[in-house]
Amino acid sequence: MKSKIHVGIAGVCLTLLVAACGDAPESNTKSSGPATSDIPTSIELADDVDPAGNFRWATIAFPASWDPTKSLSGGDLPIYRPVYDRLLDLDRTGQLQPMLATEWEVAEDNSSVTLTLQDGLTFTDGTPFDAEAVKFNLERNAAEGSLLAAESSAFSSAEVIDKTTIKIDVSYGLGSYMTALGVRSGIMVSPTAAKAGKLDQEPVGIGAYTLTDFTPGDTAEFEKTDDYWDPAVQNVATMTYRVMIDDQTRYNALKSGELDGIYLQPGQIDQAIEDEFNVVSSEANNFLYIAVNAEKAPFDEESARLAIQYALDREEIAQGLFEGHCTPSIQPFPSTSVGYSDEVGDGLDIYPHDAEKAKELLSEGGVEGEIELQLMTPNITMFTQLSEVVQAQLAEVGIKASVKPVPSAELSQNFSVDQTVELATLPYVGTPDPNGAMAYFAPGHPYNIGQAASQETVDLAMEAASPVDPDERKELYAEVAQSLLDQQSQIIPICLLHLGSAYSTNVSNVEQPAFDAPTQRGVAISG
Repeated sequence: MKSKIHVGIAGVCLTLLVAACGDAPESNTKSSGPATSDIPTSIELADDVDPAGNFRWATIAFPASWDPTKSLSGGDLPIYRPVYDRLLDLDRTGQLQPMLATEWEVAEDNSSVTLTLQDGLTFTDGTPFDAEAVKFNLERNAAEGSLLAAESSAFSSAEVIDKTTIKIDVSYGLGSYMTALGVRSGIMVSPTAAKAGKLDQEPVGIGAYTLTDFTPGDTAEFEKTDDYWDPAVQNVATMTYRVMIDDQTRYNALKSGELDGIYLQPGQIDQAIEDEFNVVSSEANNFLYIAVNAEKAPFDEESARLAIQYALDREEIAQGLFEGHCTPSIQPFPSTSVGYSDEVGDGLDIYPHDAEKAKELLSEGGVEGEIELQLMTPNITMFTQLSEVVQAQLAEVGIKASVKPVPSAELSQNFSVDQTVELATLPYVGTPDPNGAMAYFAPGHPYNIGQAASQETVDLAMEAASPVDPDERKELYAEVAQSLLDQQSQIIPICLLHLGSAYSTNVSNVEQPAFDAPTQRGVAISG
């Protein structure tokens, strides 16, 4: 049980994020722009929508396959959303909402959940959607060889009660698993199409839109699905999704009217507001952090790891580097998450920037005079710039860090496998459930070198993953937060990135959740 905190996807997600980030965009953004708390998280549905409209959106990558079990990253979900409904949905803060399952009943001991399914639905190939189809999908998603197996690792078995009722047993972490059913692990595909091997090239699911044309790595065209169960979300007739890797290219396409909406990097948010686009933004569960090799001196001593907490000036990083669009925090969770401790808050009063305190702690850890070490980072402009700021802050306390930007595969090899590097600056881009971030403290995680987190933290995290009730989970995660303060681990959060997107003024009914790319279910274009 103790080794079952979700692990296994961090390296893949890092690879995808690094590939997508690109160089810093050219802009005239000023650091005096609005705080993210002043930027709306959604745009309400307009009154004058055009039912024949076409919504044009640019993203940074398409999935390698339309088969969700071959999905390499949670970043695939926004492309899957038009064509694949899920058992459950998540609201902006990550709380469970009905979708293909209309209601659920949780066992008192959190060992199982019974779902009631929508009746009378079919997949786009005519295959019935029923409890047998759900059982097939859940077993397929959790099977060996599925890239969703890690997210579905809690799944134990599924029992068909009747056509519209299914009971799901878990081996641990029901709360965390139900969150997974609101993202990729809850995607339902046609069993007929899956058995025939058709999903690589063509999505066959239940969705508000159907794929009509697809050029891999370039363009996907969608049109409204006939007789869809929720026609209120079909506010445009067609949608066009395009891949534009370069941040500035996407932005220029929005300015020229070639696109109706784009994904923004944090450094583009203020510029988009200045250019009078409609912008939605939210503090995200994607946090930036320093990973410490707790096997190598001096960080095999807790006091030396704690010294980094005081050496960091998180406010300077958040305001100076990210122009206010990265919330400084010692916690790895956004304020909207059940994992967030209200008592700890951002923790800047717990670990304030204090160079003298950091020096004292290093001395306690046996460090005399200046030390030299390596700080490895993904070879992407944003991460290199972050590492250079961290480098300067560490230098103030006597740590001379040599910044080495490398491809993500080389970083993983040197830091996690060979363990020759003392420090690395990295992004977390895992699942929206707090159990995903807590995996970093579990035995066996590639970034848990030296197992610096206490067994108490691991046990508490396991306990917090089980309840479905968000209030109960939040109470348990408050204990996890205190445990992390009691013993300094190898993961040192810096700030939580802000996700954002920009739209032309005739776009409405979009939302920016705290855990994913913007939700465009029901997007509309005004006439």
